[in-house]
Amino acid sequence: MFTPGDKLEFGHYTILKELGSGGMGVVYLCRDEYLQREIAIKMMLPEYMSESETVEVFKQEARLAAQLEHPNIVTIHNIGMENREGNRHHYIAMEYLPGGSLRQRIGKEKLPLEQALEWMKQLASALNYAHKRNVVHQDIKPDNIFITQEGSLKIGDFGLALIATGAFERQGKGTPAYMSPETCRGEPRDYRSDIYSLGAVFFEMLTGELPYKAKDMREMATKHANAPVPSTRDFREDIPLVLDKVLKYMLAKQPDERLQSLAGMLPPLEKLLLEMKVARLGVSINKTAEPKVETEKAREEKAPLAAAHPEQAPVAAVATRSPAPEPVAEAKKETPLAEPQAAPVDRPVPIETPVVEPVLAVKTDLPVQTKTEETIDFAPKTAQVQEEKAALAVAVKDKLPDSAVRTPSSELEPEKLKKLDLLWTFKTGGPIGWSAGPVLNRTRKQIYLSSADGVLYALDQNTGACAWYTETGAPILCGVLQNGDEIFCPSGDGTLRSLSAADGKTIWKYQGSSPIVASPVLSQSGLLVTALDGTLKLLNRNDGAVIWSYRCDKGIVASPQVVEGMIFVGSKDKGLHAVDLEQGQRKWLAETDAAVLSNVLASTDSVYFADNKGNVIAVDIVTGKQSWEYSAGEAILCKGNLEFTSLNYCTESGTVHCLDKFKGTALWQKHASGPALGGLSSSGGAVYVSSTNGFIDCFNLKTGELNWFMQTKDSFESAPLVTSSTIYQGTISGDLHAYLSPPKVK
Repeated sequence: MFTPGDKLEFGHYTILKELGSGGMGVVYLCRDEYLQREIAIKMMLPEYMSESETVEVFKQEARLAAQLEHPNIVTIHNIGMENREGNRHHYIAMEYLPGGSLRQRIGKEKLPLEQALEWMKQLASALNYAHKRNVVHQDIKPDNIFITQEGSLKIGDFGLALIATGAFERQGKGTPAYMSPETCRGEPRDYRSDIYSLGAVFFEMLTGELPYKAKDMREMATKHANAPVPSTRDFREDIPLVLDKVLKYMLAKQPDERLQSLAGMLPPLEKLLLEMKVARLGVSINKTAEPKVETEKAREEKAPLAAAHPEQAPVAAVATRSPAPEPVAEAKKETPLAEPQAAPVDRPVPIETPVVEPVLAVKTDLPVQTKTEETIDFAPKTAQVQEEKAALAVAVKDKLPDSAVRTPSSELEPEKLKKLDLLWTFKTGGPIGWSAGPVLNRTRKQIYLSSADGVLYALDQNTGACAWYTETGAPILCGVLQNGDEIFCPSGDGTLRSLSAADGKTIWKYQGSSPIVASPVLSQSGLLVTALDGTLKLLNRNDGAVIWSYRCDKGIVASPQVVEGMIFVGSKDKGLHAVDLEQGQRKWLAETDAAVLSNVLASTDSVYFADNKGNVIAVDIVTGKQSWEYSAGEAILCKGNLEFTSLNYCTESGTVHCLDKFKGTALWQKHASGPALGGLSSSGGAVYVSSTNGFIDCFNLKTGELNWFMQTKDSFESAPLVTSSTIYQGTISGDLHAYLSPPKVK
């Protein structure tokens, strides 16, 4: 119907590519030009929307679905209509989830039990939330359940079920594989039909099989309506008896005999998950009676009691350490300071040669640092960062276990050496290291490059030509945060600038008292900024004024993570702090044996962090209680990443550990070609590691197999930026290289 580059809603959306098609329409990946983000648009086929009554139902259902705000429900942004060649194409714009659908996952392999339980809990919670608001999905199936980048699930296509049902009934399309018995019999249906369909999905998640097998649709419908409910334990012996009973309850033939509310199955799931986590830690617990599924009648009897005694409601656990520090009171809001504007580029940068001359070279009043690794000299306020990091690296090397003395994968497979084509190089006056990797603005097709020479550069992503640059007067040791037409640039003198993405001119400036060495994070309440003195501050994103301030005992060198109104940040005080986003008060503190220098990762129910002794720890997102711990054997100093259901970390010597996020067990371990201090990057099913000795290694994310590696004469201490066509890598000598990405390894 539409092709890449087409504009919708008078330029509001630009179609990038087709993601898939189905019986009702086509799904496109689009760019929201107003908010500058990627979204998915489901374009309905005109024949399904030909009647005005159907259009009205579509609008009403979409409005209901748009009101559902839940972490496991796909967010709907907008509905609209596009006229093309006399046809009216109604569409719904929603969040884009690149992880694919549950159908793609369960169609390949049987899910691990703990992962299945976790996903079941997420789906039950989401659908229960919708049912409480009188929204019935009516088309629950794996194709309508999507996987986030973090490995959680979200239910989509709320608001389309009634349209789909009418279309399928009129044209005889669809599959009854997940339909409730009453649906198959043509009887009235309600939210309990959703419960049945979800039970069928759960059955397939656990066993890899549908509850019933049939030759055709008619036989399948007959079995759903009349055949006995099979046991999951006939397909898989490790399924707990209580879980098998719950699923049979969900799949009861008559709605009145079925589980009446999904809230009733959440306690059994939570208890089973807890038991599995405890068992992993080798701790025995006293088995109590099997958890019972709470009935609607029981909940009604308990409701008046709960309302009469609200003070008996459960209270979130408080960390077992010193009392939480009070938020630091601000005497007054800090006034944005006057700031010199970005210097204009006074001549075009030649792009015929692959080496782009630095803009600094044309300004004689700017000091250019000598690009010799042995003489790197940061400003006094940030020297302590490099000194501490160097001292820690030496101490760790002296204590490396025997496992750290290893053969790099590149030496074991020398045939996988690749020489990547160098597209261009841009030179700056200072090292690009710590966490100062390049940042891509896809809309403007620009790269924002932070350098220890104190300058932020805006470069053309294809040629390396400099569009503008801004001098900050202090080393920049971390990447910027780009959001829409605004860039937030921190620097080593404690300054945070809000800059225009168009020309680099300053919008406002916040001046702190301690160096900022971690990228800021944008939340719904404002801008989160950390500093070496241990402060975490929430700033007003419009003017930089301080809203609240929280202090850790020691410095913070990695960016915080925000999930559902909570902030999670690690610090050198050997702890992970959970802080309320609105008030800036601590909720809990998870202590560890060493400083937390890498970034924090989080999913819907767990938080993951690593310390400089190599311990990777998972804690409950609500209570901070430990779920599992994994030892990498040596320091983890740089950022990791969370991809679907796996965690990836790289140790100081260059060993990559891929862990199961549910169990904390190693899925694979591989040795990079040298020490890695810049962290990991991931893209297209691969993990990239850049080493201080000039290697870049590319590993298969799922198997750990070495896809390829390259060797250069540079030294890397920052993670690469990887796109589908280009790899951008900063160097200690201050260069940014753009390499042509090799073809993907299948």
